[in-house]
Amino acid sequence: MNRTIKANPYAGFAYDAIWAAGLSLNDAIHQLAIRNKSLDDFDYENYPIGQIILQEMLKLRFQGDKLVNVGLIYSNSTIIFQSADLLPLRWIGKQPPVSGYVIEEIHVGIPLYLQIVMTLLSAVGIAMALFIMQYNFRNRNIRYQKLI
Repeated sequence: MNRTIKANPYAGFAYDAIWAAGLSLNDAIHQLAIRNKSLDDFDYENYPIGQIILQEMLKLRFQGDKLVNVGLIYSNSTIIFQSADLLPLRWIGKQPPVSGYVIEEIHVGIPLYLQIVMTLLSAVGIAMALFIMQYNFRNRNIRYQKLI
C-alpha cells in the first residue's frame, strides 16, 4: 500500500513542546518540594500545583523565533540540503554533524621498564620454584633434615 505523507508544518514545534513540558515539570519539582508537595499530588482539580507548573513554563526561553526549512526528504530516501527554497546550511567544521557514536580506540601500554622488571621477577620466581622442586626430588627419601 503506497501512501503519500504530507509534511506537517507543526512537527518542529512538537519537539519543543515536549522539552518545554519536561523542563517545566523538572523545575516545578523543586518549587513543590519547598512547599512539602510533589508531582504525585497533582490532579486536574489541584489549581495551586497547576499554577506552579505554569509559572515554571512561562520562565522558559528557547533560542530561535521561527521555523526554517533546511532540508527536504523525499519518498525515495533522497535528502536535499541545498536548494533555492531552502536556507543555506553552515556546518561547524564544514561537514554535517555525526548522527551516532564515534568509537575511538586508545591503545594503552605498559612502560618498557615495568615489563622488564616484572619479567625478571617472574624468571627469578620460576627459577626458585624449580630449585625447590629439584631439592625435594633429590631428598625425598630423607625423612629428617637438620637445619644449620
